[in-house]
Amino acid sequence: MGEGYGWGGLEKNVDCSSFVQDVYRSVGIELPRDANRQEKVMTNSISLKNMTRAQRLEIIKKSKPGALLFSKNHVMMYLGIDDNGEPLAIHAISSYYTFDNNQTAKHYVRKVLVSDLHFRGSDKNEIIDNLTSVGNF
Repeated sequence: MGEGYGWGGLEKNVDCSSFVQDVYRSVGIELPRDANRQEKVMTNSISLKNMTRAQRLEIIKKSKPGALLFSKNHVMMYLGIDDNGEPLAIHAISSYYTFDNNQTAKHYVRKVLVSDLHFRGSDKNEIIDNLTSVGNF
């Protein structure tokens, strides 16, 4: 938690895929270096494409902690649900966006943190709506 963000390992820090790679390596599972390749090697994967938010949440909530949540060019590790029933994930993130009165603000985080799945990308969508799959070994 709190480790600095470094795309591709810049400044001797981690990005989303190297963070996940390091965690999985610590339990003897080798993963490729980038998120898109990691998604392709999942032995048990459930596609979330063309699903409603309710369907996505149902699948995520049934997943075991440690499952990987993928979106285009990003990966997060599922931790479980909080006391309010919200899924939580740990990941290395550079930034997220907020939108208010036609104003866009980019917020830099640049560290490993635990978050819900409601943060937004530049496309204005919450990450839950951009997830492409859930992967397990």
